[in-house]
Amino acid sequence: MKYKIFLLAAMVLLVSCSKKTADSVSSTSDSSAVSPSASSSKAVNNLVSQINDNRTTADALSANINMTLEYNGKDISVGGNLKMKRNDCIQISLSVIFGIEVGRLEMTPDYVLLVNRLGKQYVKATYAEVPFFQRNNIDFYTFQSLLWNELFTPGDKGSKPKGSDFTMSKEGGKVKLSNKSKQIDIQFLADETRKLVSETSISTSSNTGKMVCNYNSWTPIDKKQFPDNLSVQVSAGTMSARATLAMSRLRTLDNWKDNRTQVSGKYTQINLKQALAQIMSLAR
Repeated sequence: MKYKIFLLAAMVLLVSCSKKTADSVSSTSDSSAVSPSASSSKAVNNLVSQINDNRTTADALSANINMTLEYNGKDISVGGNLKMKRNDCIQISLSVIFGIEVGRLEMTPDYVLLVNRLGKQYVKATYAEVPFFQRNNIDFYTFQSLLWNELFTPGDKGSKPKGSDFTMSKEGGKVKLSNKSKQIDIQFLADETRKLVSETSISTSSNTGKMVCNYNSWTPIDKKQFPDNLSVQVSAGTMSARATLAMSRLRTLDNWKDNRTQVSGKYTQINLKQALAQIMSLAR
């Protein structure tokens, strides 16, 4: 039962919870923010370019993972495997002892798939079916950038952003790069020395919640630094959840095979609302 609770909550935390939490994420005001006209365009361009240059050049990656979810007083962990191919697929397989898969999260540019092996159920939805995603151009490439520790702008399809996409300010010894629209505020905290993003937050104008992704450590891969430990903190109203993803044996995949999940006819398809209802009932 504990794995069923974690499986449903952890996987939907990465995607569906963003509908509630990121939809109500609070923006952080910063009195030290500098307007584009007052800031040095050259400094912004240089920093953005340097961070872009530190992007991992590998086309496909794989890692063993341990995921931990802290929610409603529960602290549950499960192991698994992560596979990612740039601009194509993110696949997280969760397993228990002896490597038995209990669930899978798969994201492609076209859909999000959640498979509950224990309950013989699955959810498959397009990004347009989640209102927050549709309104703010949140898609596969947004989640790809979060996992790959990259700067991004909504709807950029994974391309490298430009310095002109951001305003720059100082915060706690680090540099903050902000990209704002009427609906959404994305902020990146960057280490000026290492030229790496240490924190990414996604906020909206409603000021009732917050979602923050923190990068805790990096490891060399393909002559670049890749985050091997990251955590996502989500809060909205009285609800607060934290998911941590720790990677080991992180490696490149030279021969990527199309391993997209084919769901058996023995599984029952449910919608996002039904999945969220299950999570809320199990997590009480």
